Amino acid sequence: MNQAKDRLFNLVITFLAAVVMLISMPSRGAALIQDEVSDSLLFIEEGLKLRKEMRFAPDYRMYMERLNVDPMDTGALNGLGRILIEYDNLDSAEAVFKSSLKINDLQAPAHNGLGLVYLKKGANYLSLLGAFRRITNSDNYSKSIREFEKALSIDSTYHEAVLHIAEAHMEKADAAKSKGKNFDNAIIVLEDLIKREPFFPETHFLLGKAHYELGRYEEAEDYLIKELRLNKNHNPAKIYIGLTYFNTGQLEDATRTYLEGLDELDNRDLLNDIFRDFKWVLTDIEREEYDSLPFEQRGTYIAGFWRKNDPNVMTKDNERLLEHFRRVMYAKTIFDEKNYRGYDDRGEIYIKFGEPRYRSFTSDDRELSELWQYVRIDQYLTYQFTSSRGIMPYRIAYSNSELRTIAIANAPSQNFILDFEEKPLDFPWSYSQFKGEDGKTDIEVYIGIPLENLQFSEIEESPSVYVESHVVALDSNFARSDEITYSQLARSRDDNKDQYVLNMEILELRPGDYTFGIQLIQENTPLLGIYQPEITIKDYSADSLMISDIRISTGTRQAEFTDTDTRKQLTMKPYPFSYLYKSQQLVMYFEIYNLSLDRNNTTRYDIEYSIERDKSNSGTVTGLFKKIGGLFTGGGVEKISVTEQRRGNKTIVHELIALDISNLPEMNTNITISVEDKVSGEKSTSTRKITIRK
Repeated sequence: MNQAKDRLFNLVITFLAAVVMLISMPSRGAALIQDEVSDSLLFIEEGLKLRKEMRFAPDYRMYMERLNVDPMDTGALNGLGRILIEYDNLDSAEAVFKSSLKINDLQAPAHNGLGLVYLKKGANYLSLLGAFRRITNSDNYSKSIREFEKALSIDSTYHEAVLHIAEAHMEKADAAKSKGKNFDNAIIVLEDLIKREPFFPETHFLLGKAHYELGRYEEAEDYLIKELRLNKNHNPAKIYIGLTYFNTGQLEDATRTYLEGLDELDNRDLLNDIFRDFKWVLTDIEREEYDSLPFEQRGTYIAGFWRKNDPNVMTKDNERLLEHFRRVMYAKTIFDEKNYRGYDDRGEIYIKFGEPRYRSFTSDDRELSELWQYVRIDQYLTYQFTSSRGIMPYRIAYSNSELRTIAIANAPSQNFILDFEEKPLDFPWSYSQFKGEDGKTDIEVYIGIPLENLQFSEIEESPSVYVESHVVALDSNFARSDEITYSQLARSRDDNKDQYVLNMEILELRPGDYTFGIQLIQENTPLLGIYQPEITIKDYSADSLMISDIRISTGTRQAEFTDTDTRKQLTMKPYPFSYLYKSQQLVMYFEIYNLSLDRNNTTRYDIEYSIERDKSNSGTVTGLFKKIGGLFTGGGVEKISVTEQRRGNKTIVHELIALDISNLPEMNTNITISVEDKVSGEKSTSTRKITIRK
């Protein structure tokens, strides 16, 4: 008996070594395993060409330890094969499953595993031999179906094999570019499985996917939603629901659901399919970032990319992602090619840049040619595609023009401009940040409604219109953290001495990086203005000395305002502008946090106010700069400042100061407020850029 066991063991080792070593070149570092592992398993590891991360996986170590005890442990071999599939070591996995079946051919898990290997290997799209194999059912998909059917013949309750049969039929259909019979076969086996096991995982998903590929979007939606009811975290179902919504015109739900599905997507095959079309819009740096990420974070990266490239965060759909869907579908339909991506080189460029401004066609006895010109990006950005009389797919041809070569080298990774149906409504805005409550920060957003750009009725005696301002803050995951919508009445300039209606919105946010949407729209008109700045919300929760932003206004300092008052007691008008006129009084409000108390419970600190030329721009400060009452004097210098000594008994103070700027020249300036705590020795500054005009 022992001799027979030894002979069988030697057969297993010989087979693994012969098959695997022929398939993959061994790595010398692959045999570094624990000392107690036998020489025979060392030889197996050498042939398996294991990835470093796999070698430290607990399941892998467990299976190898079991094989060390019993090399004919088929359960351990099958488990090892599944891990090899997970890490895309398909050739090695095939050898392991075949070895397991040599020991015992009546194993449903081993046949199922071998079928998975063939399914993952897929078809050879580019070779004539691959096409012949598809016709003769000797391709990998057909081989996988036969292995799954063997698993079912051994165990009729092995429902996982039924799912894989359906997958194999669908993949074979994609490879052959013929969705009829193969998809019908997939639907038949899945519907039969649902009758026997209505709640078996993945069944409804695959049925939904099959109907989606056949263009039956309503049926697809029904099955995919049923899958989500069984498993609300089924991300692949969310991906296909999003695509289904896109094809049925439910655009807001399309992008929302699709992006939810991408977050933490754990289906490697689906992620690879998505990346095949996604990679064309990435820069080289972004591709490197993506490649450096672990598999578990790549779906989140793609979702974040589309959210960051949303051209209008005020809407609930994502116009850039919707355009990507459209371009990919167009490429696969119009530039169809039987390769892994489904389109030729024209499709790649179309996904990147969309429709060219000019397209021309030429042909001769040997060659067809297309010329695409993207003059809106660069007047020399031109791509030429050639095909040998339509027999070979269109490929990008080498350009002999130096200017075209430079334009292609400098072309952006993608191109998309959102064409608004509305007329643009430009408006000024700015913001300031202050310490809020419960660790949050108050950000005040100031908006100016330009009366001269609004549309007023010419028949009304005192015309007025409603204008809606909308501010939304999206966190680093592009989830809406806070938003405010406010509608206010604006009267025409003829009835109003001001040029702008001023408005302020206050949002309460946790510290971090945010994308803001700031929108202004005149109701019942096509007038619309949008800004989408990226703003870092400051953290004022620390115990160290800090200064808030500087809120700017014009007019006279409030005589009744003291350092014991708060922002709520201010009557300063919002000031959204980045400039001041020399004739205006500059009023500044700011707050100081975390002043230290000395032994007498007294604060002692110095405040320095300064204006200096912005060194990134031309101009020199000359003339007089003074606080009310003649605090500052000087001339012919680039920085003018004054320091005041303060004492008090509060650790948080509110400051309001007015400055006369009438004698300053036109220039770009940095207004800086610096505080030095004489008790703790800490220093803090806050700066605001302002342009001074006549």
